[in-house]
Amino acid sequence: MEARLPEAWKTLYCPATVVAGVALATATANFFLPVYLKSELRFTGSQIGWLYALYSMTTLLAVIPAGLRNDRSSPRRLIAWSLVLISAAALGMTFARGSLFYGATFLLYGLGLSTFRISTDALMFKTGNGRSPGMRFGWFNALKMGGVGAGTFAAGYVLWKWGFAGGLLLVAAIACLTLSATPMLSPVKVGFPGLREYVSDLKEPAVASFLAWLFLFSLHWGAELTCYGLFLRENLGLSLTGMGWYMGTEYMALAATCLWAGFHYDRGLDLRLLAAAGLLASGVGQISMCEASQWPSLAWRCVHGIGDGLIMTVLYIGVANLFQQSRVGGNSSAVNLVMMMGSFVGSLIFGPMGEQFGYDKPLLITGVVVAMLSLPTMAPLASRSWSRAGHHLR
Repeated sequence: MEARLPEAWKTLYCPATVVAGVALATATANFFLPVYLKSELRFTGSQIGWLYALYSMTTLLAVIPAGLRNDRSSPRRLIAWSLVLISAAALGMTFARGSLFYGATFLLYGLGLSTFRISTDALMFKTGNGRSPGMRFGWFNALKMGGVGAGTFAAGYVLWKWGFAGGLLLVAAIACLTLSATPMLSPVKVGFPGLREYVSDLKEPAVASFLAWLFLFSLHWGAELTCYGLFLRENLGLSLTGMGWYMGTEYMALAATCLWAGFHYDRGLDLRLLAAAGLLASGVGQISMCEASQWPSLAWRCVHGIGDGLIMTVLYIGVANLFQQSRVGGNSSAVNLVMMMGSFVGSLIFGPMGEQFGYDKPLLITGVVVAMLSLPTMAPLASRSWSRAGHHLR
């Protein structure tokens, strides 16, 4: 039976609440997990790097079938199944010890999260009918990042009180609870586009340039996944609760930025300016956080979060405007694939580098790469691509 709710609840507030709940729960397993893998399971830097590379590679398994399925059936079905998988995998990770068994459960966990992310994004892209896209995506991402921030604040205390096993059990419980909200998500119209149509979309020059800079930008995610938590723990000397406050503060800055950027985009702010400002702030913030003591480092990390918030807004608006709604499920999953490939490459490179040369070095290097991306973004040759990504073409 369909849930009788106003359209705005089915197409924005319910999806955002589901995403925020999962984001809150999985904060425990984000940047804190490398600390657990190193200190309690005795994994090496190379093992951690490979584990997170494997996590990124799960998108390769999820991206094509999940993306195409979301164009052929209602995304809320895959959202429900992905929540079941996340819960089961979190339970497995609670009891896993050896690297092989842990790697298998971590793979399932990543597969569930990837499918969940692709499916909730597809639901957002396929609903709303193009009304105020900046504020729509701004609210969605603000609630999602607010959930991450709240979860990160709480995670430090949860891990201190219950340990990592308790944190993972909490992930499993919250993922199960959010299943009850999936019938309230909007069903969407489906179609059966052919593979040639997707290929034609992705070969467009505007799309190709968009994907190229997203790949380079996402390299810094691999560095963060493998080194960020360990940098806070070992370089800055933060406790688990201190790490929670440090990370959570950044996410709150990121959430507020998503709202600000969405509001101003709807009022005419150029998408290319948002992208260039986001890249510069993200890169400079990441570089500077590594060269400061605790409180100045936190301030610079918030600058980095502001930059990432601008880029997140650019990403969602760009995808919504570059692709036809009937094919946006498959095409947006291709965008996710490119970004996860960047994260995969970054994990392989920067996990071992952090262990050998210091956990600040990967963050410094990727900060430079991200900041330099702001230059070609503002070049005259980029104008046509960004003009297309920034305006509705349907």
